[in-house]
Amino acid sequence: MKQIDVKDQPSLGAARTLRLTINGIRYRLFRSAVTVTVIVVAIAFLTNSLAEGLVRRAVAADTTKELKTVGKARSWAGQLQSVGTRTGILDALVAGEPIFGPTPDATLLGQLSQTQTLIQSLESLSYGHRRTLVHNRTGTTMLDYLATTDQRAATEAALTTNRRIRLSAEGPALGAILDAWPTVSAAIDAESAARKAALKALAPALAGSTPLECLTEADGPFGKQMLDAGVPFPSADSALIAEQAKEALEQAKLEKFMSMASVRQRVAARQDLLPNDVTAPYLWKSLRSKKFADWFATACAEEDPEAVLAGERLQELAEHYRAHRRLESAAAFGAG
Repeated sequence: MKQIDVKDQPSLGAARTLRLTINGIRYRLFRSAVTVTVIVVAIAFLTNSLAEGLVRRAVAADTTKELKTVGKARSWAGQLQSVGTRTGILDALVAGEPIFGPTPDATLLGQLSQTQTLIQSLESLSYGHRRTLVHNRTGTTMLDYLATTDQRAATEAALTTNRRIRLSAEGPALGAILDAWPTVSAAIDAESAARKAALKALAPALAGSTPLECLTEADGPFGKQMLDAGVPFPSADSALIAEQAKEALEQAKLEKFMSMASVRQRVAARQDLLPNDVTAPYLWKSLRSKKFADWFATACAEEDPEAVLAGERLQELAEHYRAHRRLESAAAFGAG
């Protein structure tokens, strides 16, 4: 057996031992503090990301709702001017907008929503993947194409062989949507036909005027004419829509003056600017000043005495324009 010689070991005094112990504790505490700090920063970053997402969604929902409220007159003017595309009608049915035709039941609403989601997922595909499934088709025409027997088989094969293509529904779920497509398509066509009939009945009331001009009397005779024609016009909002229509016409009149070269030259001379520097955003901002608004109203009156607005009203329009732009920016922030 090998002999082990144990030599004398160095000994540490109490003071030295205490000092080493304290240094070790300090080092461990420092490492622990660094670890805790990293964890806290990571949690804070994650919390901030989650909070930002929640705030964005909340802002997007609120501002989108507010934009719909302040844009009711323009929305109705568009509906009175055109029946709209089949995809647009599908979106309107899902969004719960006023319905011209038969009201869909809960089952049909679910099918409409699933169809809309599928269309959106198809439109979000890359160009190559989208072309593989629907070629150059868009909107509801994609469903017309996919619902055919031959293309259904081709689509299922493409989704099986290329796992990089992902849709909102696949397999049996996709099959159920395509099976329901004839029913959904018929509902869209029924709404389209109802809109065409209502607009045809309303055509005499719209003769010689734009829909926006007619909507200035939404709380009067024109509102009744819409209801008689079968337009599901919300009578409770008639006063609001009439006011918005009047403001939209005033804004259009003001923007017409803003685009006139002679008016821009007047502004440039007064503000000591080049005519090219007198842009619409500059004029909207300047009109928030009472002094400039009064002067601009006088300048417009000299250009066209019959189409004038008071300076105080120009200020109001400028403030409303700024508020609307802020809503659009907030909605874009939420969507981003």
